[in-house]
Amino acid sequence: MPIDVIEHISGPRVFTGDGAGVEQRYIVRGTADEGEVRQALNDETADHYNIGLDGEFWIPRVHIDVEPIGEDTWDCSVRYATRTLTPLIDAEFSFETASGGTEHITQSRGTRRYPPDSILAPDLGGAIGVTDDGVEGVDIIVPKPIYTEVYRRPGSDVTNSYVMTLEELTGTVNNATFKGRAADEVLFLGAAGRKSGRWGHWEIEYRFATSRNRTGLVVGDITDIVKKGWEYLWVRYKDVVTPGPPPNALVKRPVGVYVEQVYPRANFALLGIGT
Repeated sequence: MPIDVIEHISGPRVFTGDGAGVEQRYIVRGTADEGEVRQALNDETADHYNIGLDGEFWIPRVHIDVEPIGEDTWDCSVRYATRTLTPLIDAEFSFETASGGTEHITQSRGTRRYPPDSILAPDLGGAIGVTDDGVEGVDIIVPKPIYTEVYRRPGSDVTNSYVMTLEELTGTVNNATFKGRAADEVLFLGAAGRKSGRWGHWEIEYRFATSRNRTGLVVGDITDIVKKGWEYLWVRYKDVVTPGPPPNALVKRPVGVYVEQVYPRANFALLGIGT
């Protein structure tokens, strides 16, 4: 099916100030593929626009904006300007560390035992909330800093393909150093975008949470445990009879520590906000 590029009846629109130039709108029909739409506009429109008499002053084509409006139909604009807009027009940054997050733990950092008179409390190896049926553990507050970055970007930057990339990156961790933090320490919580007017710039908010990589962890008699930032650590316990004191006490002791990767790794450079 041929692709038709039809010039909009509204004619060109002139801009002044930042990115001064001319914008021409088009309707493109005949494909559902954004890449084919952009290629058709690139082929069918001039790479320079004459805004002077007798060809005295030409300005270059700087970007193409496309937006689907129906089946195989697109509303598009081609801008010619005296200079290009910067890819990232403006940015804002914020962070939050006070609220923290919660984590369920079954092992303590240290234990004090207070047995009743003449009875010794058995050593549980740091297990918390031990019952006959298992180890209950406890929920604690842990650092889970939240970082927000807001960027204002030209409409041509925020394509359907880019939005799909944001969707795919949500719920992933960085596979390389990102914003000064080591691989596996940053979790992308997602993005929210908004645009003022049909032809305005996009404002996109990116949210991240961080958790430090840790080494040298100790659980009971198990040492040298390595846990990357967003991995999940859990402990397996076993009933063990201790020689005492008290003699022949049945206790639950850690017999295995498991560190699980629960989030996929991804290339955060695809966010387009620097690394």
